[in-house]
Amino acid sequence: MKQLTILFFLFFILSTGLKAQIWENIEYPVMNYYGLKKMVLKDIQGSPFLDPQYVHGEVTIRNGSTYKDVPLRYNCADDILEYKNGDKSYEIIPKDQVRRAEFGGRIFCYLNYAPVHAQNRGYFQLLTEGKASLYVRYHITFYESDDPKGYATPKPARFDDLKETYWISIDGAPVVEISKKNDLLNLFSDRKKEMQDFVSEQKLSYKKVEDLKKIVRYYNTL
Repeated sequence: MKQLTILFFLFFILSTGLKAQIWENIEYPVMNYYGLKKMVLKDIQGSPFLDPQYVHGEVTIRNGSTYKDVPLRYNCADDILEYKNGDKSYEIIPKDQVRRAEFGGRIFCYLNYAPVHAQNRGYFQLLTEGKASLYVRYHITFYESDDPKGYATPKPARFDDLKETYWISIDGAPVVEISKKNDLLNLFSDRKKEMQDFVSEQKLSYKKVEDLKKIVRYYNTL
């Protein structure tokens, strides 16, 4: 996959309106190939995108600069943000310079997640923001096509099984996945008794996103 290497130059050139040939000399289109057969998107059933349509939004980078009216979409198979220029798609690189990308009523942030090491970074959609912030992470799986076996109908190459996982960050720390009740209560160790009482009294579940929002919002009031 060819990638654009410097996000700053990308948006600088876009915003200053330099000649098209200069733009083309530094941009490289995203080329998505999947599986052992290196299949292209048009030959695969389903979509790797949360929404295949580009939506105009804005990107804020780590130095605080904001770039508006950028056509964006999120590829949750490859965990990349793509933007469009003309009829070609490009990846925003480097990812770690993206503080927030807002488009289509969603906010994406590029974050570290636990356990912390260099590879544990990715895009998360912000759901609730505060001292404690709640995020959702998306992933969709690519499946190779099945070989014909007996009378069974072979399945085509496809994107399927969109998965959503929920994560919380306290005071900007790396986000932690909430996969069981104790994950939730351990994060709120400074207010554990109040949080236990609130969850119990309200009959809330860590498995329901609307309940997680209520829990995080309550913690942020303490």
